[in-house]
Amino acid sequence: MKKILFSLMLVVLILGTVTGCGVADNAKSDTGTLKVALLLPGPISDGSWNAAAYAGLKKLEADGGYEVTYTENVAIND
Repeated sequence: MKKILFSLMLVVLILGTVTGCGVADNAKSDTGTLKVALLLPGPISDGSWNAAAYAGLKKLEADGGYEVTYTENVAIND
């Protein structure tokens, strides 16, 4: 029974990964660029993880091909 359950879970995981790796049509803007959103648990001025993530987001925007947006201080659910 455990082997069947494991096999079923593995198939679900593989299918989820394959379908999740594709780019959906709604992920592109009218200009054909990809949209990227960043949700941060704190401010971008913290000088740590949030600042590094924001710097990476801005680099994506500067390199071109991406439309970016971010939100700071997003509450983390329990």
